Amino acid sequence: MYNATMSPLFIGNLQTEWCNYIKYLGVYSVNCERVKFDVSPVKRSFYAARNSIFSHSSRANEIAILTLPETYSLTVLLYAVPAFALHNKQIDELNACRNGVFRKIFG
Repeated sequence: MYNATMSPLFIGNLQTEWCNYIKYLGVYSVNCERVKFDVSPVKRSFYAARNSIFSHSSRANEIAILTLPETYSLTVLLYAVPAFALHNKQIDELNACRNGVFRKIFG
């Protein structure tokens, strides 16, 4: 965490508390020296969507099994990514999530 001394923020006469992260439009920004985005909530949402798809598609044909994760869970993973300033490690984490779909499909 970035440990800068922040002046109190007032909205009208009410003082607002500072926090370590904010969520805006589903994107988590972490308190640090530079703008940093947290991809952990995105990964959790992605795995929840992926697991839901696979648990309900056991009798689906092969084309559906390939199409459903790309259509639904991948959009969760890539939501707002163009707006992120991601580090290489974060990009690798998101790629590992995507590759995990294909490993699960093809064994």
